[in-house]
Amino acid sequence: MAEVIKTNPFADRLMASFDLANTITNIMNISQDLSQSQTISDRVKALIKTNLIKQANLLIAQCKANIPSVVGSAKESLPTYLSNLNEQLLEQSRQAGLGFRMTSTMLGQEGKVIAAMNSIDMLSEIVLSMPESVLKTKIQRYYLKLLAPNFPSERDAYMMTINKYWSDSDFIELLQETQGLTKSDAEAVAKIRKQTIGKPALHDAWSMVQHGLKPLQYFLDLAVLGQGWTKEDADTLNKLYDYDFSPSEIMRMSDFVPLDMDWIRTKLAHIGMNKDDIEIMVQAIQKRIVRDELSKEYGLFLDNYSWGLMTLKELQDFLGASNFTNDEIAYRLETADLVKGKVRLKLLRDAEIYLYRKDVNNEELFLTALQDLGIEIDIANAIVRNEAAKKGLEWEIPA
Repeated sequence: MAEVIKTNPFADRLMASFDLANTITNIMNISQDLSQSQTISDRVKALIKTNLIKQANLLIAQCKANIPSVVGSAKESLPTYLSNLNEQLLEQSRQAGLGFRMTSTMLGQEGKVIAAMNSIDMLSEIVLSMPESVLKTKIQRYYLKLLAPNFPSERDAYMMTINKYWSDSDFIELLQETQGLTKSDAEAVAKIRKQTIGKPALHDAWSMVQHGLKPLQYFLDLAVLGQGWTKEDADTLNKLYDYDFSPSEIMRMSDFVPLDMDWIRTKLAHIGMNKDDIEIMVQAIQKRIVRDELSKEYGLFLDNYSWGLMTLKELQDFLGASNFTNDEIAYRLETADLVKGKVRLKLLRDAEIYLYRKDVNNEELFLTALQDLGIEIDIANAIVRNEAAKKGLEWEIPA
């Protein structure tokens, strides 16, 4: 009797489910899918490499081109691009149906790159979206004109009321309908608007009052009813607008009239000067008054000294008693000597001129005398030539 071979049930089921032919087919499909997807990937890389810069330059050129030509080009090229993209999507669907999933995915990516490279979104905007947006705007304007659903702005409505295009009740109804106010509140708002719309600025209103063109109450009403100020603050503002003298104006006024130092301190505080600076300014004004008087007195002393009516010691004593600094005293004494020397030189020069005019000296002696006084040769020559010309003589220093 033949021996019965026993088999493993699990192995039997495994072998029954194993389809060798189908497995080989799947392996071949995967290999083909890998190959096709790699080919598409290489194609995408090449497309990016060759077309990216070219497309960028094309867009830059279109920025500089005539707009109607850009629109015409978009209308012409968009259908072709969309048709090519549709073929790309169709092929992607076919590959997916055949089970080539990687190939299908890469075809989809290639389609995106092609769309980006050819600016299909922008072309679609130019050809469809932008005209659609403009058309919507025009239609909206048409209906706005046809149905007129809006009210004028509150300011325009109030101006229409002032100019008698609207009645007061029309303006009040607008406030009720646009702001949801009760009639009494709308009437109150209308009264407030009378103090805010079409009114001058507060400072202009204050200037009108100062010029006698408006009463003070006009300014106060604008501040309280139109700006929301309290009565107390409005009165304070009225005082604040009063003109305050500048430091230079105060300094100048002190030259003409005696000024109370407390008044000066108050005015300087009004313009924002701090206490320390105020005291420095007050001292400067006080010293300026004294200094101006001393300068006038020094002018008289200088004149007396230059004409020999005062000694150098007397001039020095005056300067020392006038609280001038040592440097100021030195400069003023130097100035005094220069002025005195100028007076002396002028008198001696005039004496030589008079002697020449009386024919006591001739031109050469006149020139020598001027040089002896310390007058430089070119100036001395000019003086002699000037005086000689008055006598009708053509004279110049001999060569």
